[in-house]
Amino acid sequence: MDRSSFVRTGIFIFNAAVLLLGVSTAIHAEEGWWIYSAGRGEPLCKKLLGRLAYYEPKGRQGCGQDVLLSYPEFTEPPWEELDPKQHEALIFELIKYNYEGGPHNYFRTLPDVRARNPDWIYRKKTKDFLQEQGRLRMWRTRLLSSYDDGRHPAPPGEQTIVQMGTIYTTQTLHCAVKPQTHWMGGVFFVTPDLRGPDPSVLNGTFAVLQASTVLIHEGKPVIINHEDIYSDNRTGFDTYCSFEFVKKEKK
Repeated sequence: MDRSSFVRTGIFIFNAAVLLLGVSTAIHAEEGWWIYSAGRGEPLCKKLLGRLAYYEPKGRQGCGQDVLLSYPEFTEPPWEELDPKQHEALIFELIKYNYEGGPHNYFRTLPDVRARNPDWIYRKKTKDFLQEQGRLRMWRTRLLSSYDDGRHPAPPGEQTIVQMGTIYTTQTLHCAVKPQTHWMGGVFFVTPDLRGPDPSVLNGTFAVLQASTVLIHEGKPVIINHEDIYSDNRTGFDTYCSFEFVKKEKK
């Protein structure tokens, strides 16, 4: 697992000329370059690097994740839409889990955390989420074989994941890709009965998933977090592609 990616912790026909440029390890933009942090040599990463360069005119950053999310070969998983009002208790627990910084604090219930964040705060945030028409959806699958770097294998069998958030339309005033509609919100592993967070998950996985979107590419899930793309393999949660924008020095 690329530890630096954990710390950094998201639709058109691809232009043939851009694809040719993608052969190099970096593609030149007018005021900078997109480069690989990870994934050099992977066909998908090569296409995405070219796409980032093509849709970021003058090297102006800010829509990189939107460009990746709108890649036409990505499709949505078979999510099942849930009625948030029927799962208010789960939403409450996930909000608390998120604001307390993940499994380490949530399951250990550290006294200083409880003093800073009493439950009434999370109850209010839950009510606000429902009033603002927040959405909840579920997918039962096998997303990850490890909840860290391969040293902590996930329990065998199907996993229950939910995404909690809202629908938003991308803002692309400085980016050539057309506005797209996406989910904005975290992805969480939860217990099969939907009572709360899965206690098997570790902080590294939580840190990536809380600001990620899960999509499908060639039948397999990919996890997009800003300009990093993660996938599952036998050794654990892995960085498949990672991109970084290097600004051109001004003279």
